[in-house]
Amino acid sequence: MGRIAAIDSEEAEQLAKKIWKKDTETGFENIYWYRVADSDGNAMIIFLDCSQNLDNFRIFALISASVSAVELCAELILLLIFREMKKQYGILSKF
Repeated sequence: MGRIAAIDSEEAEQLAKKIWKKDTETGFENIYWYRVADSDGNAMIIFLDCSQNLDNFRIFALISASVSAVELCAELILLLIFREMKKQYGILSKF
């Protein structure tokens, strides 16, 4: 206990109890990745603060979605422009 800098010993203990009840070896709890390990016959729960990685993932997902939305709008605009050109000038009538 007491080795987690982002939270105090009480919060670490509560988090460890919550993890222990899940009965899984690895996983995520809030921003922490955890692993339950055996250390000389005693159970040890290791926490890793992944907040930076999760923030990076969220930013990447947001940027990807934004770029996709802009690209979709550009395609729709081009489609409308080409449709109007076909109507007015007969351009692209072979397609």
